[in-house]
Amino acid sequence: MAVISQLSITTASVGAGVTLAPAAVAWVKSAIITKIRITPSIAASSFEFWIYEEAARTNIVYHAKAVTASPYYDPCQNDTDVITEVRRSAVATFENQDSLAQFIYSIKNNDSQAKTYTILIDYIALSTLASDIQDTITRLSTIVAGTWNATVIAPQYGGTGQSFQASSGVVTINSGTFVSNDVLTATRLLYAAASNTIAASAVLTFDGSKLIINQGANDDALLDFRSSDIAHGMTDLAPTDVYAAFQKIDPLAGGLQLAGFSEVSTGLLLAGRHTTDNAIKTTAGVGAINLVAQLKSGTTVSTPGADANLLVIRAHATTRFIFDQEGSAHADVEWIAFDDHDDVALLDALNHSFGSFLSAGREALQQAKIANFYDRENKRVMLNTTRLSMLLVGAVGQMARRIEGLERRLES
Repeated sequence: MAVISQLSITTASVGAGVTLAPAAVAWVKSAIITKIRITPSIAASSFEFWIYEEAARTNIVYHAKAVTASPYYDPCQNDTDVITEVRRSAVATFENQDSLAQFIYSIKNNDSQAKTYTILIDYIALSTLASDIQDTITRLSTIVAGTWNATVIAPQYGGTGQSFQASSGVVTINSGTFVSNDVLTATRLLYAAASNTIAASAVLTFDGSKLIINQGANDDALLDFRSSDIAHGMTDLAPTDVYAAFQKIDPLAGGLQLAGFSEVSTGLLLAGRHTTDNAIKTTAGVGAINLVAQLKSGTTVSTPGADANLLVIRAHATTRFIFDQEGSAHADVEWIAFDDHDDVALLDALNHSFGSFLSAGREALQQAKIANFYDRENKRVMLNTTRLSMLLVGAVGQMARRIEGLERRLES
């Protein structure tokens, strides 16, 4: 704790209207002045008082002008010169620029009578800095050059309690102790212990050009999205409140697996919302949703090779549809022959069904699972193109056999 000392000075008699020549008395080289009290030998006096930092009187540390209070105190409680003895507020900071342990002052008598003055200076003495650092620390203790090499400051005094000179990383506080960490973990930054979540604000905004998340050698989900409204129950794959997750397809080879989890029928909805339609029906056409397949070529990508599968649709682990490089569509379906039907008649019914929805045609096509007339009011039908292709092949075969029979009859 700082110790307040007091310097007491009694001047010689100062004549009327006379300014006392700058006087130097033994003191300290530097100090914080906390209070000044000046008492004239005759009450109701007017005077001025100066404190200088050197004998040349270039730097004025303190100046009290046209003082009429007797005795005079500084600091005062307010601008009305109400006298109060306040010891915690600094009046001025003094540092002898001549490097001498001296107090240099002057006083002027503004009255018509000669008098003496008793000067009491309350102060806190400051340690003298070494000569090699006096030029780098100002009188206000501001470091303007050099390196801080003092001892560590304890946490209760605003420091860290240790030196991090040889450390790297981010300094955090763990149970009151400062620690240097090369990696920020869940317990160190913006951490809510109950849920391992960032809880700084309701909305977190990243304002930068790039965000990189390095998963290292971990193989679990790199990023998942959760909601307390969700409880899908597929906990072997993800926590029950996860509705979307990003993960590697293969732990060593990579690839992105985007998984959607739902309590109902739809687990993933991919929507492309565009502004301008594209109606080009060539190899340059694009659409609201574009799925692009590319093959590695050196350090870039190129077009997949001949007969390469571009898009595959699977039922769990079983492939059902394949779209390849040549534009062909392949479907894994049961083999069906319409032996119990007249294929040509079915085709005829299908043709007429789009126009007049003949009752017999609809029933036959529906039973054969070639067409599903699910919206008769709006004349909408879900067509099984695979079965339709089989029907066409069967119809051609039937027609061929009929023509062949007719030809034999004609020949006979």
